[in-house]
Amino acid sequence: LPIYSGYLPNCYHIPHRDLSSEPSETLLYYVNESDGDTVIFDDIVPVKTMKIVDRVSPKKGKAILLDSSYFHASSSPRFNDFRIILNFVFYKE
Repeated sequence: LPIYSGYLPNCYHIPHRDLSSEPSETLLYYVNESDGDTVIFDDIVPVKTMKIVDRVSPKKGKAILLDSSYFHASSSPRFNDFRIILNFVFYKE
């Protein structure tokens, strides 16, 4: 494993939603295997009241689909050099 990056365990970036003016879904595709989980929260409620409902570890070839109105957050890898994720937003008709 590469040298520890200095990021603390269980920390994540600012939660966000992939919202648009129309209903949509977010597909996250993991290009490489890494640490640095994606954290998914319980609702579309304000940030102060959210609870973590799932943590998804980046595994090469894995994809997750979620309603774009739900908050989610990335986290930095601690033991890998990089984490590559493709983020797609699909609009519902």
